[in-house]
Amino acid sequence: MTNRAFDLSPYAGRRVEISIGYVTDPATGEVGAFVDDTRITTTGGTPGAVRRPAPRRVPRNPGRFD
Repeated sequence: MTNRAFDLSPYAGRRVEISIGYVTDPATGEVGAFVDDTRITTTGGTPGAVRRPAPRRVPRNPGRFD
């Protein structure tokens, strides 16, 4: 388990978008990335959140890599 914290104070008063991405290729054979127990905390102001749907999956590359 990895805990991460990011100081967004340089962006105070501005709109900030937070996204999580995972890119791999079929050769790795891994299951992917999992995000759980996410928390956003503020020390002032009025937090607002806009939930957007996840992007559609990128089509597979039909090329051969062997």
